[in-house]
Amino acid sequence: MGNTIIPLGDGGDEATSRWMKAAGIAIDEEHYRKVANAKDIDRRTYNSRQHQDYLKPEEVLECEKFRIQDTYGMSVTPELVEQDDSGRLIKKIVALEAILAAPLEMVTDDQGREFIPPPTIVAERDKSERERLAICTDWSNLSTAWLMRHRLGLRAVLMDLMSGVEIKGDEAMIQALADFSKRNASHVKGILNLTIPLSEYPMWILGQYLSQLGLSTESRRPLEDGQRVRYYRLNTSDVEFAQKVLDYRQRQREERERKRQESLELQAAYAARMQSQYGIEQRGTCAEEQRGKNLYNNSPLEPVKKQLLQFIIWKAF
Repeated sequence: MGNTIIPLGDGGDEATSRWMKAAGIAIDEEHYRKVANAKDIDRRTYNSRQHQDYLKPEEVLECEKFRIQDTYGMSVTPELVEQDDSGRLIKKIVALEAILAAPLEMVTDDQGREFIPPPTIVAERDKSERERLAICTDWSNLSTAWLMRHRLGLRAVLMDLMSGVEIKGDEAMIQALADFSKRNASHVKGILNLTIPLSEYPMWILGQYLSQLGLSTESRRPLEDGQRVRYYRLNTSDVEFAQKVLDYRQRQREERERKRQESLELQAAYAARMQSQYGIEQRGTCAEEQRGKNLYNNSPLEPVKKQLLQFIIWKAF
């Protein structure tokens, strides 16, 4: 039913606390097992159930299994259900995918200020959200989060770490990341929802950013010149899992693009046949598309959206 067991009260009954903790772990493990063993459903069934007011418990488990399998492209196991953490993990991997994407060339706005536009994949997500929630103004602003991570220099650090490079934490780019984080701690909190204490060391700060991307570090301490030196690198299992999901998501995008191109080719072929046989052009569809573009471009909310995004970027930096 979605309930969570937690201990409450001022008492210090250790036995009861351990019992409650064990009960919570047992309930979670049973949920993971039930999701993994739920019946498989197709996308049509899943989509239809999203519009229903009430679902049976077994239907909820089936939808959860389909979501996880469709999200990660893997067979659903209890371990994967636990790792998914009710959909929180895929949000982190999406953020990792965004920061690893190459940014566009720097542009200048109407007031002469320069900034780097986010990658196309990030801008498209923001655009699709605004089109899907046209009335809402509380959008997630993925582009702003990407810009903050980019200004931190996180992409350069990740490119090295993802390729297997080890760091000690005293490198110039790690120090610069920590210094920028402390100077702009309030903006980091407002945009990335991350608190940066001024007393923490650079590797701890980097670890917080990596945690938001579904990554963690592991270390070793070899003996060098009679002293122990700690080297950090990304957790191998985290990198392998994230890379599999990123490759799967790339294949999904390529497949959607292929289907879109095929649909366009079929429409063009149909229009050519109608023109050759009856002399009829597909003007109706073109007119509807143009009318939709005009309505979108002439919407009174469109200038407000652009000004709002520019103000957020300018205010943050």
